[in-house]
Amino acid sequence: MPDLLIRIVPREGGGSEFDPGSLAAPQLAGVSWENTTGITHQIRTTDGTFETEVILPGQGSTPLYIVEASAGSIPYVCALHPDDELGSIVVTAVVNMNE
Repeated sequence: MPDLLIRIVPREGGGSEFDPGSLAAPQLAGVSWENTTGITHQIRTTDGTFETEVILPGQGSTPLYIVEASAGSIPYVCALHPDDELGSIVVTAVVNMNE
């Protein structure tokens, strides 16, 4: 089960987009995408190091993306619609609340 979820949603005026478009996530968090549109999608990091299987309408992504970076931004696109569907995962520091 993912720690964090990004939804692929219909965009007003046509097409699809990610909700949220930019997700803050700590290192080692698991991220998944859920397809709420009526068309197929596939997520790929822009550096090509990660790609999901095809995500059918009403389904979630596999495999789960694990945030390995300790800082920075991880841009990704829909491999099937790379000009229209862009997003990013922004790696955030975890604050230990027990100290």
